[in-house]
Amino acid sequence: AMNEMPNSLLDQFAASHGGDIAFQNGTSPYAGGEFLVTGVNEYSFFYRLATGLQSPTDPNKIDSVLAYHIVEASYKGGAWSLFEVAELQTFNFQMHTVVDSISTAIGAPAITTEDGGRGHEIQSAITKDGNTLVLKFVDINGNRPKNQFPAVRVFDRQSNGSYTELDPLTENFDTDIFICTRPKGEPGWSDAKNVTDDADMAFRTYMPKVVAAVDNIPLLRILGAGAGTVSSKLPKAVSQLVYNGGAAIDYANTGVVSVQDEKFYAFRFGNIAPNPVFSTAEVSFTLDRPSSVGIEVYNMLGSQLSSIAPQSMTAGSHGVNVDASTLAAGAYNVALVVDGVRIMKPFIVVR
Repeated sequence: AMNEMPNSLLDQFAASHGGDIAFQNGTSPYAGGEFLVTGVNEYSFFYRLATGLQSPTDPNKIDSVLAYHIVEASYKGGAWSLFEVAELQTFNFQMHTVVDSISTAIGAPAITTEDGGRGHEIQSAITKDGNTLVLKFVDINGNRPKNQFPAVRVFDRQSNGSYTELDPLTENFDTDIFICTRPKGEPGWSDAKNVTDDADMAFRTYMPKVVAAVDNIPLLRILGAGAGTVSSKLPKAVSQLVYNGGAAIDYANTGVVSVQDEKFYAFRFGNIAPNPVFSTAEVSFTLDRPSSVGIEVYNMLGSQLSSIAPQSMTAGSHGVNVDASTLAAGAYNVALVVDGVRIMKPFIVVR
């Protein structure tokens, strides 16, 4: 018999993130989903989940999306739990392919685009000692300016074999590999750490199911080798996305902030709500002990735009309103600074 997770967990998750509905982007949770057995009758399934607001006219439809998450649906001891692992910065990645026939016909590079079947390339692992869970995923690097390049013409393949031209590709974000960890048997994932943080794209990345330790995680990244190895004159930022060109395999052993260090954090950064924000956003957090707390707002170039001076706060749950009314539409980071420890989360301003 199948062991079904209660649907009410999805409603609770949505409510805890400022929404009233949680839903999967696309028709299947398995695009980039991951299953990990952690013990006898104990397992976790990791997948992507969006939270949003229901349509006022049709409760089965979405009026707006608030955030996009990687979640862990965990089963142990007869009970299900649903945890957030990380918040994603983009809904999906697309796969690009050079179309030689169109390129020849128009005398310029031409690519097709379609949904990438690996999604955010979610993979889970457990450390060799069995004490720590590790999750790897790929996401855009919102802290780095977009790559700008000459327009590349993009086409969409139709079911009848013909092509429809889409808007040209003139920019894209860099993508990086991110790692989260949590001790087995304890709730709460560490903040996602960007372990590549470079100008190259991270696609087709791999991690084994068992890793030596959180400071010794083997990773593979497959890249387009460069514009010179692709059969069209594509910018490097595009050629690295193309599947049918030359490619190189990068290997590295990387590490993350130790789980032991994470245990000593005396606070937990909650949510930024609403997100996207029009005027004012609330930053929520929980302190395990009295601490000095400050709030800072940065743009994606790392320039500080505003701050709320540090002040002493008691242990418990707190919320601070951040004025975004003077900010232009775009992406920003808000930093929670507790006793000198700074953790950032992104938010979007809409106009």
